[in-house]
Amino acid sequence: RDLGLRVLGVDFSPIAVRRWSMEGVDTIYGDIGDPEFVASVSTAGVRWIVCAVPEHDLGLAQHDPRVGLIQALRAGGYSGRRAVSASRENSIIRLQEAGADLVVMPFRDAAQQAVDLLMGERRKAEVEIIEPEEQKELEP
Repeated sequence: RDLGLRVLGVDFSPIAVRRWSMEGVDTIYGDIGDPEFVASVSTAGVRWIVCAVPEHDLGLAQHDPRVGLIQALRAGGYSGRRAVSASRENSIIRLQEAGADLVVMPFRDAAQQAVDLLMGERRKAEVEIIEPEEQKELEP
């Protein structure tokens, strides 16, 4: 948004949606694991879709919602680019094979930024992180 881009946030937590909306961020409630929800969101003119859903251990019968999102976007004809986050190195290839254009690893990337700061390179934080504990204060 600071760069003049239009951003739409999607969250499964009504508390987070309310918090982001109060901060002036266009945010809607939704479940990216639901292909019907994904199909209902207009992606016309959208250059990037960024999925920052935390990575969880998956059992044999569980489906990775990040892969499901990529598949639903493809099925809906989305032609823009897709970025997803991962916390495990072994997820990168699977997500790329599913169609992710970019896989970011927040912990690794933060460690690299910390090294840059220690070496004298200063960068401005680009996104304020809202911890789950802070979100609870907005509950009715």
